[in-house]
Amino acid sequence: MIKTLDFELILPGERLFSGSVARVIVLGEDGEFTILPGHSLLVSLLRPGLLSVEFIETDKSEGMVHRFFVRGGFFEARPDKVVILAEQAVPLEYFSPSLLEEEIIRAEREKEATADGGDDKSLAWRHVEDLKRLRPLLSH
Repeated sequence: MIKTLDFELILPGERLFSGSVARVIVLGEDGEFTILPGHSLLVSLLRPGLLSVEFIETDKSEGMVHRFFVRGGFFEARPDKVVILAEQAVPLEYFSPSLLEEEIIRAEREKEATADGGDDKSLAWRHVEDLKRLRPLLSH
């Protein structure tokens, strides 16, 4: 059985991270996905929100979890690899409450600009709600 995942987090023009991890938790089009080694093939759009990456336990890391705010793009999960192509990815420790509020305002504007009803309006509403759920994580 596969014990680790190769993981890549790629932004336009930059590979932010590449390495072996134990688990990836990502917010996709149909909800939150926990990707473990051996996961079946999955491709999904990213929803704006939290990406958690758990590193393999070693003497130094002891299962450290790195969290990022991600927006835009998609991800692909395979049994041995996860690739995330994102428009934006910011380590959560650098993502301030004021940046979050800017993202919420942006998402609310996109929601208002979306035609009434339909899947696009529903998705825009979910993006706003996803972002608002990050507020408690950033309040210090």
